[in-house]
Amino acid sequence: MTPPARNISKKLKELLNKWLVPEHLNPELKQTLLMQLAYSVQAFPAGYWEQFELMHRLVKVLITKTSSGSVSNTEIFGILKKNKHLTSYPFAATICAVLPPNVTPQWITKYTAYQSIVLIACFIRYTHNQQIAASGNENALRELRLVAMDPRHRKLLDILPALDETSSIELLVSALKELRKHKYPALQEYGIGYLDLVLRDALSWTERRRRRIRIPPTSDSDIFVELNPIDAFEDAGLEVKELCVISPKPTTGQERDEALTITAGRTFRIEDSALTHNQKINRSPTSRAVRAIQHQCLTEKLSIMQLSLSCSYNQLTEWDIRQLISFTTDGIMNGVDPESCSALLLSLLCGRDPISLAQSSNAFFLKHYKNHPCLYLGHSVPASKQDGRLEKCLKKTTNHLVLPLPKILQDQLTQNVGTEDLKSVINNINKRHRCRLSLGRITRFMEHWYLNNGLDRAEVGLIKGRAPRNQPALSYSNFDVDKLIENYRKYVISIFNIAEIDPELPIAKPIKKQLGSALHLPSQTLYNFFRILRSQIPRQRMHSLEELATLHNHYVCYVWSLLTFATGHRDVNAPMGQRTDFNSHNNSWWISDKENRHGVASRTLILPKTAVMQLEHYLKHLQELKKRSQLIAEDISNRADAAITGRGNLLFFIKHQEQDNIPKITQELTPARVKAFLGDQLPWPANWGRHHMRSELKRIGVAPEEIDGWMGHEDIGEESMGRHSMLSTQYLNRIAQHIESLLNTHDITVVDAWKTH
Repeated sequence: MTPPARNISKKLKELLNKWLVPEHLNPELKQTLLMQLAYSVQAFPAGYWEQFELMHRLVKVLITKTSSGSVSNTEIFGILKKNKHLTSYPFAATICAVLPPNVTPQWITKYTAYQSIVLIACFIRYTHNQQIAASGNENALRELRLVAMDPRHRKLLDILPALDETSSIELLVSALKELRKHKYPALQEYGIGYLDLVLRDALSWTERRRRRIRIPPTSDSDIFVELNPIDAFEDAGLEVKELCVISPKPTTGQERDEALTITAGRTFRIEDSALTHNQKINRSPTSRAVRAIQHQCLTEKLSIMQLSLSCSYNQLTEWDIRQLISFTTDGIMNGVDPESCSALLLSLLCGRDPISLAQSSNAFFLKHYKNHPCLYLGHSVPASKQDGRLEKCLKKTTNHLVLPLPKILQDQLTQNVGTEDLKSVINNINKRHRCRLSLGRITRFMEHWYLNNGLDRAEVGLIKGRAPRNQPALSYSNFDVDKLIENYRKYVISIFNIAEIDPELPIAKPIKKQLGSALHLPSQTLYNFFRILRSQIPRQRMHSLEELATLHNHYVCYVWSLLTFATGHRDVNAPMGQRTDFNSHNNSWWISDKENRHGVASRTLILPKTAVMQLEHYLKHLQELKKRSQLIAEDISNRADAAITGRGNLLFFIKHQEQDNIPKITQELTPARVKAFLGDQLPWPANWGRHHMRSELKRIGVAPEEIDGWMGHEDIGEESMGRHSMLSTQYLNRIAQHIESLLNTHDITVVDAWKTH
C-alpha cells in the first residue's frame, strides 16, 4: 500500500470507530453496520472510481475483511433513533436508512447509487478536514436519509439526474449545477444544494467552501493605488509608506477640485529596512516581541505627530540649521564635495528630497533667471481656465511662479548625488557638531517654519509640488504672487540669519499677478451676479399655479446661491440638506456634503445674519406655497410640507407635466438641474462660492487653520472641533461676521418672494 493509501486507511479506521459505529453498540451490531456499508459502496458507479482510485482499493479491503451479521437495518436504525444518535452518527443513520416498501426496483437502484456516491464524497471531505466538513456532511447525509424515510423529501430523487446519463463525477457535478438554476420547492432546492456542495468539494479536494463576496469590478482606469513614503521614521530604520487610493478621472467639476470620498483614517505599510531577508525569515520570538513594542511606539509617534504642536516635536533646532547652512555654504565656497552640499541646501530651501530635486518637469525645475539661481514652479488647477466670454468678468491668472534662491547656489543647480552619499555627509555633521540632522527633517523644515509662523499650508503644498486633489486648498485658492514671494524670502532670510550669513537675494519687485483659481470674483462681478438672479424673480402677484411654479423655481435658485455662498457648501445633490440641520438657537448649520450624509465628513458652521433672514423668508414662502397648492396640486403641497418639517430636503424644483402643462411634479435640486435652469446666468462652475470665499478669507487675514476647518479641509487628527483642538465655536462666529460684512459690502440682500415691489 502506498503512503497516501496508508494515511487514508488511518482516517478510515478513525471514521469507523468514531463517526460510523457508536461505541455503545455490541460487536454483532457493529459487524452488521460495517457489512451494510460494504454493500452500499458496491453500488458506486464503476466510471466514477477513476477519480477515487485509492478509495476503491480500501473499499475492496473492507468488503473482503467484513463478514455478514444477523441483525437487520431496521433494528440498528431503531437503536440509533431510541438513543437519539441520528444526528451524532449521520453515516450510520444513512447506511441503515429503511427503504419504503412500495417503490420500484429502478427507484431502489438509483437511491443506492446516490447513497454510495454521497457516502464516498462525505468520507473524502472528512479525511481532508474533519471540522470544516462536519456541517456539510451532516446536511447531505440527513437529506439522503430523509429521501428514503420521509415522503415529503422523496421527490428529490426524481429530480436528480439519471446516473446513466453522466459517465463521470465531473458530469454529475455539472448536471447538479444546471439543476440549481431551475426553480423548485424549498425542500428540493435545499437538498440539491447539499448534494452539490459535498460532491464539488470531494472532486476538487478543497479545504473548505469559502463564502464568495461579490464586489462590483472597477476598471484600472477608474481607480489606482499608490504608496507615498513617510520620511519621519528614517532614524528608526523603518520604511513607512501611506496607502492612498486615487481616482485619476474625476467626472464632475467638484471632483476635479477635491476628492469627495470619505476617508475615516489612514493606512500605513511598515517595513524594517535594516533586516536582511534571512533575518526576517529566521526571526526569533524575542525579536518578534521587540518588534511588536517598536510598532506600538510607532503608532504612538503617529498620534503625537498629529496631536502635538508642530514646533515641539521631531523638528530641527536652530543649532541644527546653523551647522547645516554653515557646513554646506563652506563646502560650496571651498569646493569640498560641492554637489552634496548644494543638494542638502536645496532640500532645505525647496522642501523636497534629493530624488525629487533631480526630477525636473514643467511644474518644477531649477534655473538661472537674470543671472540668479531661482526655483521655477508651474501651477495650474481646473479653475485656472474659464470660458473665454468671462475674460472681462474675471481677473486672469498666471501659470507659474519664480522664487529666488541664495546667491551661493550660482552654477550649483544640477543635482546627481546618491542618497547614501548625502547620509554620509549628514552623519559627519552630526558627529562633529552633535546635531540631529536627517534627510527627512531637512525636507520637512520648510513646512515646519511656515506653519509655526502662521502661514498657509497651501503655500507649502505649492512649493513642494503636491497634487491639488490631495490638498484641496490648492484648488480653491487664488494666490497673490507678490505675497508668495514675500513669504518665501522671509523663510530664506530667516534661516540664513541663524547662520549669520547673507543669502544675497535680489531686490524684490512687485509683479501684481494672481496664481491658482480664477474664481475670486471682482467686486462688480459678484454684485452683478446676485443682482441678475434677484431680477429674474417675478414681482407681480401670482394667480395661477403655473405662475406660482415659475416664482418658486427662480426664488429657490436665489436662495440656493446665497446659502451655498455663505456656507461654502459643495456642489452636490440636495444641497443644504434638511431644515432640521439648522439650529435656530445659535444659528448653526450641520453640513455633510460629501458622497453621502456621513458623520465623518461633516462640519458645523455659523450662518451670517443675512443667510438666517433669507432662510426664514424661504420657509414663509414654503408655507404660502403649501397653502395655495393643497387643493389643486397635492404633490406640491406635500413636498412643501416635507421641506418645512424636515422630512424632505429643503430645496426643490417644480416641474411641468408634458401632457397638460400643469406643474404637479417636484424634483430634487441637483447640480445638473440648476445648471440647466440658470444657463448663462451661471457661467462658471457651481462651486464658485467655495473658491471665492477661501481666497477672500485668506486675503483679509483669517488664520489658515480656521479656513480649513470652515471648508472641511482639515487633515485626519487635526479637526478644528476635535477632542484635542483648542478652537471653539467663537472662530465660526468670527468667520460669520466676515462673511456678513462681505454680503453687505456687495449689496447681497435678502429677498422676500411675496413682496410686489
